[in-house]
Amino acid sequence: RPTERVKKLSYKHQRALEILPKEIDALGQEIVRLEGLLADPNLFSSDRDKYDKICAELDTARASLAEKEDSWLEVEMMREEIEG
Repeated sequence: RPTERVKKLSYKHQRALEILPKEIDALGQEIVRLEGLLADPNLFSSDRDKYDKICAELDTARASLAEKEDSWLEVEMMREEIEG
């Protein structure tokens, strides 16, 4: 017997479609800010600890961005499938 198609997104998925784009945008802005800080050619030599901290924050932000983009894409594909 074929599986039934989901006819409606759950509240959780609807909410994700509302929230994730805002979170993705905010993370994108944070990444731009952190990259701007790293663009200082004297940062590494003048404050190695700050440089290391910014690099770690940038790695975390990039990983979080990729995760949220994947989540959004998954839910968006569900929505498109439901809407036909």
